[in-house]
Amino acid sequence: MYFVILLTLLLLPSVLYVVKGKTAVILETFGRPHKSAVFTGLRAKWPWPITTIVARVNLQLQEIHADVSVKKPMIMLLLVHEEYHPHLWWR
Repeated sequence: MYFVILLTLLLLPSVLYVVKGKTAVILETFGRPHKSAVFTGLRAKWPWPITTIVARVNLQLQEIHADVSVKKPMIMLLLVHEEYHPHLWWR
């Protein structure tokens, strides 16, 4: 009885894991990556020798601040091509 409780307590950290918000986890089972990533929440997996966490990916958007200025005003010309098909409008 004590052996089962001890084994459960030892394997529990290897089985349960937490994926924090705005991150994803890539898992491998026997060296083969899973087809999709695992997202936020408390998750369960097979113990260490079978399934391993390969990577944790940050899903937050990265902002780049850049000062963009125009040296001289530009005039843009937009050409619009219209086609008229008189045989289609009455159908």
